[in-house]
Amino acid sequence: MASKGVLYEQEFHYSRGSLDVTPRDWFWLAWDHFRGEISRCMSKYVKNTCIMVIVGVGESGFVPSEGSMWTIGIDINRTALAKTDRRIDLVIGSASHLPLKENSVDLVYFELVLHHLKGQMSLAVPLSESYKVLVPHGRIIAVEPNMLHPSGFLLNLLNVFHLYASVFGGSNYEYSLTIKELTAHLGCFSGFKVKALSFYHPRFPLFLQRYIMKRDVFLKEHFSSFAWMILVDAVK
Repeated sequence: MASKGVLYEQEFHYSRGSLDVTPRDWFWLAWDHFRGEISRCMSKYVKNTCIMVIVGVGESGFVPSEGSMWTIGIDINRTALAKTDRRIDLVIGSASHLPLKENSVDLVYFELVLHHLKGQMSLAVPLSESYKVLVPHGRIIAVEPNMLHPSGFLLNLLNVFHLYASVFGGSNYEYSLTIKELTAHLGCFSGFKVKALSFYHPRFPLFLQRYIMKRDVFLKEHFSSFAWMILVDAVK
């Protein structure tokens, strides 16, 4: 029988919570900048990729536009999948049982997905399943919110009581992650690294977001453990 978290996420869609009064210009500055960072990071990974799988593709985050690679998007949520970028092949499926052959994929990509899966299952399940479908020297890339950032701590605190949806419109079964818990499940990979990706946040005022963005290199060098978003790069 599916867990409460799985059943919830099958029907979940983002909405506006009771305290989500963030000005749109704050929101778009952060997310536009974040999308730019993702595109820059991912461009080097997709360059020599033949088959890429986006797990939890949802309403589409990063979708590669260059090259001749085959991109497959997998999601358990039919409503979210219906809104996804139609340039890729879409499949209804679960991260706990990827509908793919073993040793068949060059790159598995999670964008803001593992922290949803944490509310459904052990992270060991989707990571080991991804490892299984990767070719030798294939790669997992994951971008996830960090629990040590103030927003990540607040998210987890609210979802102790499953209140995040009513307060901010997110899922009641998403939980920000720590670098430690991510790396704990990557021991089967030949190598991995976790690095800070960004420090600003959509609910920070514009002046504060811009201040943080200008000091990005300094923050990554000295305060990487407290980033808003972290990037995982693991090689089979």
